[in-house]
Amino acid sequence: MCKPLMTRVPLKWLHGFHGANVPPSFDDLYLFHLRHADLGWALERMKVTRNLEFADREVDRYKISGAELLHREYESLEAKKIDGRFDLSGHLKTQMDRYEIGRKGIYRVLPPYLGRNLHRIPARFRDVF
Repeated sequence: MCKPLMTRVPLKWLHGFHGANVPPSFDDLYLFHLRHADLGWALERMKVTRNLEFADREVDRYKISGAELLHREYESLEAKKIDGRFDLSGHLKTQMDRYEIGRKGIYRVLPPYLGRNLHRIPARFRDVF
């Protein structure tokens, strides 16, 4: 819950799109960040995203550094426990408490970006995928 999904105004993005120059707000629209759902898919996607050009050249230097990093991320995920008691409203409150505004006026979520546990997709969303 650390990536702005939609906007009505131009934004200055932080690397990885994990922050912007406007405060985050949440409603009944959810983004499931599935980058870590499938390693093969993530590697293919990396080939595409590494070749994207952004208007802000600063973003380019934060592109995924390579397949080795992805493999390390997947290994760290394998060690995590699955928590079946995910509370979306509680998680949202926790996430909002982790935002700060940086020196350049960019709102960002504080690390760690990956939680201690993995969470099952809540039942109300399961038929969507």
